[in-house]
Amino acid sequence: MDPDQYAYGPLNSKSPRNFFWVKDDKLDKLTVDQRRLFKAEERRKALEEVMKVDLGEAYRIWGVNPYKLSARQPWAFNVLDTIHAWSNVGWGQKSNEVVWINQKLKKA
Repeated sequence: MDPDQYAYGPLNSKSPRNFFWVKDDKLDKLTVDQRRLFKAEERRKALEEVMKVDLGEAYRIWGVNPYKLSARQPWAFNVLDTIHAWSNVGWGQKSNEVVWINQKLKKA
């Protein structure tokens, strides 16, 4: 995964993925410049500068949002969904082989 999708995409005013309506000339320059760096250490430093400006100006409010919520019955054990939250039951799904139910708890 390339960090550019977290730098240029949401933070450059000319990006179609600028869903936060960020318009900052300094960020525009930094996000374009980091794309032109090939040495990993130089690019890391450039991306750190992007993060400093982004967090310093607080264009986006970062909060804790759950990726997904899961619930189960108190009598069902080892119930797992798939690795992804978008309910792709059957794709690589082997977890239901180990589900077990406590009949005493179920009757209570």
